[in-house]
Amino acid sequence: MSILRSTYAKIIISTILGTIGIAGGIYLGFALTGERPQTPWSAAPPPEPEFPPEKRPVFEAGDLFPTVDCIDVDGNTTNFERVIDGRPTAFLFVQYGCGPCYELLRFWVEEIDPILIPQAQVVICLPDDAGEPPTPYENLIHGKTVVKYAKNLFQKTYNFVLYPTVVTVDKSGFIQHIQLGFDQTLDIEVYRVMTRSGR
Repeated sequence: MSILRSTYAKIIISTILGTIGIAGGIYLGFALTGERPQTPWSAAPPPEPEFPPEKRPVFEAGDLFPTVDCIDVDGNTTNFERVIDGRPTAFLFVQYGCGPCYELLRFWVEEIDPILIPQAQVVICLPDDAGEPPTPYENLIHGKTVVKYAKNLFQKTYNFVLYPTVVTVDKSGFIQHIQLGFDQTLDIEVYRVMTRSGR
């Protein structure tokens, strides 16, 4: 009986020591490789979310900007080719009542307008169901070209559903850069096309 107890005790002890040895080896391996075991507390943070395909316009840098019709502030029909008119252009797609849109316009007036290259222009693009500008927006769009575009057309044809969006084009109308959204800063490519500091 004592032999059985002794054998049983040895098996238990061997199992415990073996488990400790395996765990120690794993942690030693992580220590030697400079890695840490992944736990719910030490796991790397998830990557920054990207805009899903349904929020990305089908046009992209290098494409000719759509030459579809739009409406100027006097209610006349024109098109985006005539609006560009051979000038480097930043199209700011915004809508009233959109917090990031307001912040983009405010940032543009304060930070970008003073350093625009002389031949550049800024075009405020509003959906065709936008009404009169609320008072807070009046000074932000003053002196800029304002057009309204067919929202349904842009959504269905160009997959365009995100506000705000900044699209810069060169004087020939080719898209140079598209920035989706606004988080208190503009992409460096916007500065390169539109400002003195980017040249």
